[in-house]
Amino acid sequence: MKTLQKKSAKEIFKNAVKGKNFCTPEILYFEHIKNGVIEFSRGKIMGSINYGVTVVVSDKMNFDLSKNFNNKEQALNYIKSLR
Repeated sequence: MKTLQKKSAKEIFKNAVKGKNFCTPEILYFEHIKNGVIEFSRGKIMGSINYGVTVVVSDKMNFDLSKNFNNKEQALNYIKSLR
């Protein structure tokens, strides 16, 4: 009997979003959320560290839910709200 395995958040994300994120290229982690997955990342924009939360729902990037933050705490609070 075969056991069904849940796809990893990273695998779901990479299947939906192609290419690199130039604004926040350093991936911190991937995570399952209520209705999909997120990639949490960071990068420097004009000398300041920014954090990106890219959201995938139904195997497609959701531009309305994906956001950039200039504060890590705000980004983490946003991720918490998506769980």
